Amino acid sequence: MFKESSLLFNPETHSVINGCQLEDYIINSIYRNIDILSKFETPYPFFISISLLNVKNCRIDNGVIYATGFNGNLIPENDLILPSIYIENNIDIPGKLACCFEVLWNASGYAKSLNNTQEPSHAQEN
Repeated sequence: MFKESSLLFNPETHSVINGCQLEDYIINSIYRNIDILSKFETPYPFFISISLLNVKNCRIDNGVIYATGFNGNLIPENDLILPSIYIENNIDIPGKLACCFEVLWNASGYAKSLNNTQEPSHAQEN
C-alpha cells in the first residue's frame, strides 16, 4: 500500500483549496504510484481512496469569481471522505476519478468539477 500525502495548503492560514490544481495533483500522484507498483510487478486491480482532513470552513474554487459573486461555499464537515475507486488498468484514470472530484466540488456548492483539463501532464495509456 502506498500513501501519497503532501500538504497542499495549510487550513490555519489559507481557507481556499484550488480544486483544479488538487485534481491534477491527485491524478499525477496516482500515475506516479502506478509506475512504482509496476516496477514491483504488482498486478491490477486495486482501490484508490482519497480523504481531505481538517477542511471544515475551507472552500474549493478554481480561482475565478463569477459575475454572480459566487466563489464556493464553506465546507461544513471536518473531513471530506471521497468515494473509493476500483482501478483495473491505467487507462482513463481521470475519467474513473470523475465521481470523486464531483463529490469534492459538491462539498463547496458546485454542481460539477470546474476543472477544464482533460488530462494532466503525466497522462498515460496502456
